[in-house]
Amino acid sequence: MKDLASDLQEGSLLSVTIPIARGNRVTLDGAVEETADPLIIRIQKTDENEPAIDDHQEWVLTQELGDRVHLYHAGLVRILGPRRYALTLRDRQTHKSTRKSCRIQARVRIREWTGHSAWSRLRKAKPRQVTLSTSGICFLTDDHFHPGQKVNLEISLPGHAFRPVQVTGQIIRALPKGAGKQEIAVAFLNLSSEDSDIIETFFIREQFRVMTDRIRLLGEALSPSLTEKENGGKT
Repeated sequence: MKDLASDLQEGSLLSVTIPIARGNRVTLDGAVEETADPLIIRIQKTDENEPAIDDHQEWVLTQELGDRVHLYHAGLVRILGPRRYALTLRDRQTHKSTRKSCRIQARVRIREWTGHSAWSRLRKAKPRQVTLSTSGICFLTDDHFHPGQKVNLEISLPGHAFRPVQVTGQIIRALPKGAGKQEIAVAFLNLSSEDSDIIETFFIREQFRVMTDRIRLLGEALSPSLTEKENGGKT
């Protein structure tokens, strides 16, 4: 476990995804108390009762480190007391942080699903505002996901409606946003070179459009000043 916990220190802040009854999960803020084996963590105090934990399911600890995100998969060793748990780390996956990547805001059509691909045929792609990069995507969803979970995505970008990007990703962040919605950040796992080229082409086109709009706005803003100068300051 020593190598797995190399970036964990006493006081390290984490998002802790806890398996609870009936296959559900809850994500709470947590902190590392001790980095020995087993790892000792404490979760945040909430107004609700402490969750009824499923001892047989895997925990996921999310650690954000600026340019990268660690996802630790762990098992419960024992409950030490209220909000304190001993865990053993099983593996660690590292993703490039979607917050640090070159990214763009856009409105695209997207659909997401888990499990067998046949399920995707029952879902319709919805137009949504997203934050997109070649390493991942962030958007609002009506579904409930948890960090560490894998999800299939089909992303239709403007100008590429007949060639959507199809990629599997892993949830690295899932935040409740009210009205049953979640904001999820997904790190791409198997983005093909062709799909990466499609996203990069879309980036270039969107950046050119934004730059053109700004130049036009700048011209409109400066036009009155130029007109006044040509007229000798007369209005």
